[in-house]
Amino acid sequence: MAADVPTANIRVRRYSLVILPKNIHLGIKLYIIM
Repeated sequence: MAADVPTANIRVRRYSLVILPKNIHLGIKLYIIM
């Protein structure tokens, strides 16, 4: 699980950039958490 953390962070940030225009609150939340 720990080994997957960097990949997960990259994925979440990528998704947050995609989600941001559609759901700004969720995008910001995901980005701040990471």
